Amino acid sequence: MTQPRQNIVSVSDTPYYHCIGRCVRRAFLCGKDDFSGKSFEHRRQWIVDRINELSSAFSIDICAYAIMTIFCVLQKLHTLRPCKYRTTTILCFGYHRKNLNNGHKQR
Repeated sequence: MTQPRQNIVSVSDTPYYHCIGRCVRRAFLCGKDDFSGKSFEHRRQWIVDRINELSSAFSIDICAYAIMTIFCVLQKLHTLRPCKYRTTTILCFGYHRKNLNNGHKQR
């Protein structure tokens, strides 16, 4: 059964966490898809830029990452370094980003 992150993450035990993201349904994150013949290499830089953007916004350091057909990030959480944004700003940023991706204009 799934657990809330607040029950799983314990910075007092270890500040280092290994996070993994993957694609499903024959979707390619990056590289060349032999089935369709399309190349998705341009996504690799998008992911690197996004990892750097998020690590500067939140109180984490990126120790290492690997971007293949999946991506793995080893990160260190900082409890004493303040987050760059307030919670309301983060919620609004996520809302506007979602709407921009769906073709809506930002408010």
